[in-house]
Amino acid sequence: MMAKILMIGAAALLGLIGAAVRAGEKDAAPPRTYRIEFHILEYDAEGKKSTVCQPTMVTMENRPGRCFVGQEIANGEDGKVEFLEIGTSAGVVVRPAPGGKVRVDATVESSWLEPSPKSKLRIRSNRLRVMETARLGETFREELDKDPDAGGSRVVEITVQEADKADY
Repeated sequence: MMAKILMIGAAALLGLIGAAVRAGEKDAAPPRTYRIEFHILEYDAEGKKSTVCQPTMVTMENRPGRCFVGQEIANGEDGKVEFLEIGTSAGVVVRPAPGGKVRVDATVESSWLEPSPKSKLRIRSNRLRVMETARLGETFREELDKDPDAGGSRVVEITVQEADKADY
């Protein structure tokens, strides 16, 4: 008899917990959606700038987003082919932060083919990962790389805004 009462009590408790969780899901705010703009610039030794690429992506909070601008090259032997990216890729996760700010975790990578013998494929890359807390609409800027010989540099600017319905 005691075991039966305990089982009924446990079942009732689990039912209450399940109902509370379902009620909390109904009251929870939907996840926010953000528009992330990347502007990758190249500066020559005299300071003249040019745009390398300017991708924009839309993603929900706490969800990774990624874009790639460039080309894929096929590499393989014995009928097995792997496609390798050459160009610029950007990945990001945006999380809400206190005070109307967001925490941005972004990775930007530039890769290029280097000259090599036919029997060898050589891909060189520069990669930057930055974590920054910023206000929505604020642009922050990081240097990707600097050419010590030629004096030029490559810079990324990142802006996060809340997305409009028209963005997706």
